[in-house]
Amino acid sequence: MEIQEEILSYRRWRAGNLSYDERSNSLSLNETPLFLDRTAQAILIALLRANGAPVSKDNLLEAGWPGRLVHENSLAKAVGRVRSTLGEEGHRVEAVYGQGYRLVSGEPVETELSDDVAEPLAVPVVRPDWLQRLSCKRVRAVLAIGTVVVAAATGAVIYSASHARAGDEQVEQLVSFLSADLLEPADPYSPRRDSKSLRVVVEKTAATMNERFKDQPDTLISLNRVIANAFSGWGEYQKAIFHLDAAAALEQSTNGTSTEAYAQVEASLCQALRLAGHTGRARIACHSAVEIDSRLHFPDLAHAQVTQAKLFFETGQYERAATELDAVLNISGPIDPSVEADANWFLGLSLRKLARFDQADAAFRRHIQLREKQVGSDHPLTAWALADYGDFLVDRGDFARAEANLLKARAIFVETLGKDHPESLSPQYSLGVLRLWEGRPADARTLLVPVLKHYRKELGSDHFWTLYAMTELALADAQLGDRTEAARLLDEARQIGIRTLYGLDAKASHFHLRWARTFLALGEADPAEQEIQAARDTISRSFAPAHPWQARVHCLSAHLFALRQSRSLEQREAARCESGLRAAGVPPSYALWREVEAFRKNSG
Repeated sequence: MEIQEEILSYRRWRAGNLSYDERSNSLSLNETPLFLDRTAQAILIALLRANGAPVSKDNLLEAGWPGRLVHENSLAKAVGRVRSTLGEEGHRVEAVYGQGYRLVSGEPVETELSDDVAEPLAVPVVRPDWLQRLSCKRVRAVLAIGTVVVAAATGAVIYSASHARAGDEQVEQLVSFLSADLLEPADPYSPRRDSKSLRVVVEKTAATMNERFKDQPDTLISLNRVIANAFSGWGEYQKAIFHLDAAAALEQSTNGTSTEAYAQVEASLCQALRLAGHTGRARIACHSAVEIDSRLHFPDLAHAQVTQAKLFFETGQYERAATELDAVLNISGPIDPSVEADANWFLGLSLRKLARFDQADAAFRRHIQLREKQVGSDHPLTAWALADYGDFLVDRGDFARAEANLLKARAIFVETLGKDHPESLSPQYSLGVLRLWEGRPADARTLLVPVLKHYRKELGSDHFWTLYAMTELALADAQLGDRTEAARLLDEARQIGIRTLYGLDAKASHFHLRWARTFLALGEADPAEQEIQAARDTISRSFAPAHPWQARVHCLSAHLFALRQSRSLEQREAARCESGLRAAGVPPSYALWREVEAFRKNSG
């Protein structure tokens, strides 16, 4: 048996006194941490990685605003923020006529270990003689069996265990070791997922595997996928994307793109990009996965279609998402249980947005039942089922059942993932929204402040989850009379919306409605009217005439005319709101009915 010591290494990109450490995903200037907004940081990192070469404006726009249409003026402003933050080093960011920008003296070098590591960490690599004799395909198969443990909890199929040959006792021993000590706790929902020793193992593996397995690309493909899954489970989606990109490139160069493995990596990449908010790239990856699986009749087609439908939902294409998910759930023959659960999950979410409440309720209930059957009642996937059902019940106005489901989901998340994990905060956000509909803004604020704080830190200001939390907190502050803080948050949210909601009319509709409500709470009629008109325009382009959000526009208009003391117009819009709700067929508990009732009392 050969035991070899290998030292952890990552790359650090430098330009003068500026450096970017890939290991910690951190920027520093003169060894002092450098703090930039997410867009400016992404642009600076892209310039550093170009190693002094010009980077086109199109590539920088994609780096800073992935998948979004943004004017070049936004890029110029972001570059200005970079230069300003760099101070004396700002001159290194040079405009290149007709090309874009470059960072002078960018140079890649091997990084040192992070400052908190006093001694170099050696990675013991145990390589029995029999393992060294295995072909790269056999090593791939061995790793594949272990990765099934990760795949089981996430629904992500990695490689089939049938690739391995039976009868090799030593192979089985290695598989057992990998499954128990590395791969199983790397499952994002494993009880040992937050183990410090596990993170050390994963990060050491990530740092050394390219050199260790440089002649075994199939092994590297498997390892990159396992490590990406672990980082995704920790909510570190950028690192997950990095490793999935590496897996895709290796698979393409080694085996081509017409392989089941390549389609699987593309589907995983679509998922990670969606969670990171990079919807443009996610759209390309999803399309690739579905096209390959469909063309070559691979068994993962349903999984790829559900992943793509999730993206449709995320980008406001609710009807398209519902249609695709219905098709998956109605295919002839058996369907993987995790795929079936995911399909019902996002079918419920999509139908809710389309105001098909009874169908959505049935889909959400099926989702809860499927998760409890698959993973038990105390698993984070079950918590997600409860959380999104609770959020739906908030929208439906069934507040008591909504709160029960949300509190149960929150307890499961906290127990399994920790109280500050982005997923753990999702039901807390929904409880904040519930408190706003109940007319309890102080309680809403208490719930939403920590949510926004952690979303900013973990996901960035441009992430949709952050934008939702910011918008609701602004409304809470407005209702509490904190005009300064409400105005600050509202201005920031609207500026983020300009960058993130362009071309996403259905998604933008929600925010225009909430921003209008906030302006009305602040007593600012003119900007409220602008947001009401924006909501009216985006809703008319995205939803059916009988959709209840059409009624919301009329109710907000009634509040606007009440603010302007135009009694007749207030009554006209209130009547239109009521008739719109009746046309939409929403349940009596729907929160907007309470406003209609209030208008009736005022008119009487």
